[in-house]
Amino acid sequence: MSSNQIALYKKINEQLIENSGLFIEFKGLSYQSENETVKLNPLPDFDGMIVVNDYDNNWTPAENNLKVHSTLSIKDASVLFGSNGVTMPENTIGFAVHIHSKSSFFQKTLTIFEITSDMKDIKFDFNQTFNAGELNGQLSLDYFLYLKEYNNHYFKHANHSGMILTEFDLHNYMVIVDGDASSFPINEFEDKEGPLWKLEKHWVDAESDSFNSSNVCLSLNIKHYLFPQLKEGKTAISRTMMGDIMVQAMAMIITQVKNENCDLHSEEIIVEGSILSACQYWVKTFNVDTTDMFTITNSLRAYFSQSFLKGASEND
Repeated sequence: MSSNQIALYKKINEQLIENSGLFIEFKGLSYQSENETVKLNPLPDFDGMIVVNDYDNNWTPAENNLKVHSTLSIKDASVLFGSNGVTMPENTIGFAVHIHSKSSFFQKTLTIFEITSDMKDIKFDFNQTFNAGELNGQLSLDYFLYLKEYNNHYFKHANHSGMILTEFDLHNYMVIVDGDASSFPINEFEDKEGPLWKLEKHWVDAESDSFNSSNVCLSLNIKHYLFPQLKEGKTAISRTMMGDIMVQAMAMIITQVKNENCDLHSEEIIVEGSILSACQYWVKTFNVDTTDMFTITNSLRAYFSQSFLKGASEND
C-alpha cells in the first residue's frame, strides 16, 4: 500500500508481530539439473537480495526451473484476534505472498495458509516453482496478511474479505535472474502496408479474464521497415521506440479498464493473473496518475524515461 493512504481500520503492527511470534525465513533456492536437485543456500550475509548466478554459474533461466523455499511460523495466533487484535475469533486470516516482476510485467498473489485464532506453534514450508523460460530480470516476493473469511465484525476492524491486515509487508526479498521471457502477451503479424504495431482487445470482464494473448495482445508487424531495428534493440533509439510502444499499450489497457468502472486502487485481493490485476500492479509500481488517459500516458512515459536515462548512464 502506498504511504499516502490512511487505513480506516486496525492493522497488524510490529508489537502484534512480536507478541504472536510471526516469523518468515528465506531458506534458499533449488533447481533441477537432469535428474539432480541442486540447492542454493543463502549466504550468511544475505540482505534480502539474491543474484542466482552469484551462487551457481550453471543455472540459466531458459534451461532450468527455479524453486523458492521459505519457512513461515507463528507461536500464538490468538494475539491477532479479538477486540485488541485485527479481526474477531470467528474470522480467518490469510497468510499470503505477492509475487511480481517489473521486467516481465506480471504479478500473482498466493494464499500460503489460513490462520485461525486457536493456532499455536505452527510452522509451514512454502515452496514456489517457476518453470524454465518463465523468469526474466528481477522477481520480488512480498509476504503479508489479509482478511480471508469474514463472519463477525468489530467496529475497529476490516469488514470485507480481501482487505490487507498488515501495516507493512512482513518480509520482502528479491531474486535477480536473466533471460528474455516476458509475460506481456506479444505476437507478430505480416502487413506490408500496415502499422508497426497494434493492440487488440478481446476481454469481456477485466476483473476475471486472464491477462493473456486470448484476451489482449500487442502485435508487431514483421513486414514494417522499422521492425528489424525494433527487434535488434541495439541502439538507444530502437530501445526507446520499443519502450514507448509498451507505454502506449499499457496506457490504452489501463484507460479501458478504468472506463469499465474497475477499481484500479483497491487493497482487496482480486483474481490473480487477471487483466485488472495487471493494471493495478502497473498503477502501483509505476506510480500512475489515473485521472484521465493523458495523465495515465504521461506518468507512464515519465517513469520509463527516467528508467531509460538511468540505464543509459550506467552503460556509458
